[in-house]
Amino acid sequence: MLSKKQKNIIIITSLVIFFFECLYMINIWFSDSKGFEWGSVSDWLNTAGTLGTLFVAYLAYKKVPEWMAQKHYDIAYGIIEKSIFDDLPRIRSSSFHLQTCISVVLNNLKKTAGTGIQTNITIIDIIDKIDDLAIKFQQDSNAIINQLNTVERIDYKLTKTAKNTISLLTSVSENYFQIFEFIYALYEDINIEYSLEPEQRKKYTDTIDDMLKSAKENNKSITDHINLIYNGNKPITDFITPKKQKHT
Repeated sequence: MLSKKQKNIIIITSLVIFFFECLYMINIWFSDSKGFEWGSVSDWLNTAGTLGTLFVAYLAYKKVPEWMAQKHYDIAYGIIEKSIFDDLPRIRSSSFHLQTCISVVLNNLKKTAGTGIQTNITIIDIIDKIDDLAIKFQQDSNAIINQLNTVERIDYKLTKTAKNTISLLTSVSENYFQIFEFIYALYEDINIEYSLEPEQRKKYTDTIDDMLKSAKENNKSITDHINLIYNGNKPITDFITPKKQKHT
């Protein structure tokens, strides 16, 4: 079904075409008539052509806001499509991988702190891997955040859902770095002190348990958020909204 505006444009365009056809028919009918000044008809045609050009230009001018609004929506749509539906799933898998490595290291450090016996696993290599994964996680998170923030430049603003995504990516990334710093410091402490008093051992193991819980909750928070977006099949409009309504 055509909109009212589209119907009006078709009608006006048809009238303009009909006007030119009438002038053409007049030219044919009176081409042999004496006393008929064809110069005036040429002037009419030139004038009509100019008016027609101006009219078409006016119609194009009237359509500019609509075209710009569509262009802005297409750009915003592309940003959300890439950041939320293409890039965000990789964050979920990166977080799981990072949390798994953290758990491996912390459980081994917990065993060492509790027994004073080192495991056969080369812990420092996994710690270095955690460092790399945490940096990569932060870089990927920042890339998504920066993409989302560009929406504000094109007459759109982020919704609460999009802002929550940014906030969560920021906090999860920061938490992973805090856990990494704790692991590195703990590794150095435990390497220095193998002979720990029972109270010291309990203090270390309790702290490690807290870090294990924190890493697990960190991963769960971002995973649940991403799953909610996908399982809920959220539309683009859940992430962006026009800064102001366009009235036509």
